[in-house]
Amino acid sequence: MKLLKKLLIIIPVVGLILLTIFMPARQVSIDGIGTLSFESTITLSIGSETAYASPDWLSGWSYRRAISLSPATSIADYQVLVTLTTGTIGNPYANIKADGSDIRFTGSDGAALQDYWVESWDNTGTSRIWVEVTASGTPTIYMYYGNAAASSSSDGSATFIFFDDFSGTLSKWNVHIDTDVAITSSYGSPAPCLEISGGSTGGYPYGLAVIGSDATYAGFQNGIIEADVYPTTNALPEIIFRGNYPANTGYKGRWDTRSGDETPWMKPPYDTWGGFGTAVARFGIANQWQKAKLVINGPIFQIYSNDTLRATVFDLQYSGAGEIGLANHYGAYARFDNVRVRKYASPEPSATVGNEEPDISNTPSDKDFGPVSENSSYWSNGSEPSWDLAGDDCYFTMTNNGTEAVDISISATNFSSSGDGWTLVSTSPGVGEARMKAGKEGDNDEDEMVTLTTGDQSFISSLAASESKKWELKLETGTFTDGVEKNSTITLTATAS
Repeated sequence: MKLLKKLLIIIPVVGLILLTIFMPARQVSIDGIGTLSFESTITLSIGSETAYASPDWLSGWSYRRAISLSPATSIADYQVLVTLTTGTIGNPYANIKADGSDIRFTGSDGAALQDYWVESWDNTGTSRIWVEVTASGTPTIYMYYGNAAASSSSDGSATFIFFDDFSGTLSKWNVHIDTDVAITSSYGSPAPCLEISGGSTGGYPYGLAVIGSDATYAGFQNGIIEADVYPTTNALPEIIFRGNYPANTGYKGRWDTRSGDETPWMKPPYDTWGGFGTAVARFGIANQWQKAKLVINGPIFQIYSNDTLRATVFDLQYSGAGEIGLANHYGAYARFDNVRVRKYASPEPSATVGNEEPDISNTPSDKDFGPVSENSSYWSNGSEPSWDLAGDDCYFTMTNNGTEAVDISISATNFSSSGDGWTLVSTSPGVGEARMKAGKEGDNDEDEMVTLTTGDQSFISSLAASESKKWELKLETGTFTDGVEKNSTITLTATAS
């Protein structure tokens, strides 16, 4: 059996009790409370902890959140948008580095790293991250965080089919028609970005400038093209798809900032183009960044501005694969940034971020009560302790949160009832034994009872699916020397299988 997760809880009853749970590929939670019945009764809450059972945990990371995908990915290497908000993660984001550089994503196994790209980051607001999910049929991925030594692994080129944030050169592109095409380091979303001038507003070709991706990528046929676009007044930024510059074939969609109505669809894209499809109100936004998106699915084309669908058209003329391109007419210039191509499936999976899970195996949760009081560190004389699993005695509760039965093998070691441990002063009426009993709340039957005498013992318990069982610890009556008992320990190792 592979031991996976460990949970440490320390409860003092005259001495210290250390409970360790190793988790398999299931989930078991534990909580407890300690009421120490000395001359002064003190109740100490230990809260609750949950051990998240997973085949693997990303080494070095302290926290993770499950991200549910609905529907599950239908194709391999699919790019999924994950949105983080303060309502889910905290304000500022809890346990994540302020710049987000320690986030990582894995597949459903919790271990296989997935490529990702941070589109925007604001740890006191909303953040958008694209994750390339490797396997088709994936219903859950994980976001890990909580590693102070980690640096960012955000990588657009690894995440998307094609990507350029213009942080380097124009080596991914060919300049087909150049009025003034250049990377500007002073502007961008964030800087740098591509800037294409508007050229002449006179006759044909109306100030057109074009760059195409055929230097490195000419395989676009279907999918989604997205970019951040900043047009100046009267500019007409355009995105070309299925393009072939030498043959002058393909299409383009435009984000025209001028007033009036016009179809946003043009073909062919490089020369002697004409509009097709229904005219709509022009939707380019001058002098600010907007999100431009084209969804191309066979003969059906959709154009979006800031995630709002603006127009749909059907056309069969150019069906083959080609390059993507960036173009502009008019205005002082249009800027482009974060140009990317990703896969498309309908419906697109939506991502729901789950609750935080601590990596208990890497960062054990130790709850050490220590001695309660030097003046009340012995048990009162009396009869054998009464059992009441509905009461506030010292207990811990284990719950099987999974759908399969779990066996719990509990080993008690290091217990001593005399000597340098729980030193017995008077043997009347008790003999100084520790006893444990398990049952349901309010169940006082002794079906599962163990007496912990000097030495090591082990016993088996079991938890059915969704079952909760309460273990109560008692010390049989006796009088012990003041202060000595805190040196004793019972180490309980519970192994789930």
